[in-house]
Amino acid sequence: MRQTPTEQYHPQPDGEVSTWLASALPHPEEARAAWRHGLRPPMIPMGTLFDAIRMPEQLVYAATGHDAAAPYSIATALSRFGLGPVIRTYDHWYYALVPPQTAAHWTSPHAVCRSSGAWMPVPAVNRTTPDHAVHWTIPPARARHLGRPGVVVALLERGDAALEDASAGTE
Repeated sequence: MRQTPTEQYHPQPDGEVSTWLASALPHPEEARAAWRHGLRPPMIPMGTLFDAIRMPEQLVYAATGHDAAAPYSIATALSRFGLGPVIRTYDHWYYALVPPQTAAHWTSPHAVCRSSGAWMPVPAVNRTTPDHAVHWTIPPARARHLGRPGVVVALLERGDAALEDASAGTE
């Protein structure tokens, strides 16, 4: 049986990736404790370790050809696309983690890139299933492993084109 990207890699909440993510906070041990004990995901500031591109779920679904009923198919498709780490939040957004300062050069009309001054909930790196309100669709493979903004733009443009094609087909 073939494994999904989230089944292939289950990082531990106290490992190198968690240490790196928690380092963005003044008291990193509090984040690690929250992850270890399954508490609410800590809010991590953006702009230091990473920026986050907030992608509308409808563009992600259109780009991958899958929807919320097939979360593992979405994870597989995004992984094959080469997106890098992606978080899914309770309010139906996908966040692609990209290098800090990406927001300074971000021009895509399809998504917002959040940076300094913004915060987001970051789940334990082993929270990879949709039964968690905030979870990793694709967890980071290692510390400092981030997606490439150009790949995110390509995904968003693919999703937009698919939605336009679907709309044109219904007229």
